[in-house]
Amino acid sequence: MCKLNRVHRRAMTVLIYICVLLFTADRQLSVANDQVSPPAGLRVFYTGHSFHMFVPKHVERIVDAAGIKGHKLVGTQGIGGSRVYQHWDLADGKNKAKPALATGEVDVFTMASHLTVPDRGITNFTELGLKHNPKLRLLVQVSWYPFDVESPEKRIRDNSQRNSMKIADLQAAVDLWRKKLEAQADDLNQKHNRWAVFLVPVGDAVVKLRAMVVDGMFPGVISQSALFRDPIGHVGPHVQALAAYCNYAVIYQASPEGLKPEFMGITDEQHAILQKLAWETVSRYPHSGIASRALSATMDDKFQTLAQRFVNESPSLSPVGATALGDHRFDDQLDEVSAAARNRERTFYNGLLGDLDQIDPNQLARANQVDYQ
Repeated sequence: MCKLNRVHRRAMTVLIYICVLLFTADRQLSVANDQVSPPAGLRVFYTGHSFHMFVPKHVERIVDAAGIKGHKLVGTQGIGGSRVYQHWDLADGKNKAKPALATGEVDVFTMASHLTVPDRGITNFTELGLKHNPKLRLLVQVSWYPFDVESPEKRIRDNSQRNSMKIADLQAAVDLWRKKLEAQADDLNQKHNRWAVFLVPVGDAVVKLRAMVVDGMFPGVISQSALFRDPIGHVGPHVQALAAYCNYAVIYQASPEGLKPEFMGITDEQHAILQKLAWETVSRYPHSGIASRALSATMDDKFQTLAQRFVNESPSLSPVGATALGDHRFDDQLDEVSAAARNRERTFYNGLLGDLDQIDPNQLARANQVDYQ
């Protein structure tokens, strides 16, 4: 047992290096975006409600501004106030989403969650989509909270009441919603043994924007209520742009910073702030899937392969391994874990340490010295 713990701790140092790289993904990928050509175009289908269905038209403008070739808007399916399962249950004659996925010719499929989580629609679309395209990425937008907060007693009844809302309360509501969606996404990814379902943390970005407004750091907007059109939370052009930038960043795994899309009612200065805010939010959020791309920007081939294997195959981290270890991941009380799970853990880490001996020590040194504050 002691030997296993020592091996576990030694191997975890590798994870620390990797995490440093992942948390600096926004910086590394911003540099990469300045140096490489636009990404290859993707085939995208959108489903959702009114907090999401303005996104497609804006993403099209962002894609044009980025000079991306081969992008295709496969289709959209909007239902006001919808749960995802309502899109799944839509009658065959009206349902455009299912036939699109059944062709296998969709690369990215978006959904917009309702407060009801878990949502069987997310599960069903994931099953159908992966059946016809195993490389499909499914994105779920985590929106800003309707009426601002969860508590019925504290929900706003008039848009002007947003001006007195506390940022901490807004964040708490978004956190609660997002964590439920993270749990469903994790379950689906574990089931399929791959990262297929990702989250777009738009709600977190909107809370940050509202905090900037409160602090007088977003020029041209002097009140939180000016960002919205009604108590429910339908939004004006600034939040629409922010949501679109977040979705674009996750769809294309690329920063929108510096792009000049044609949006009405937003100044260049506001665009720059919204782009930076969107990228900082999504690139630092693990469930967006962006952070892992930083590995290729900072590692040689051997280190990159090792890091990817650690994340993808570790009994403690991989979707399958997480299921085997259950709630005991990273738990020092390894005696509570099954003998089979401990053996898998020991075998994996021993192999990892053997491979680590083949890595250039300077790679580890550079990773350890990265400024990630």
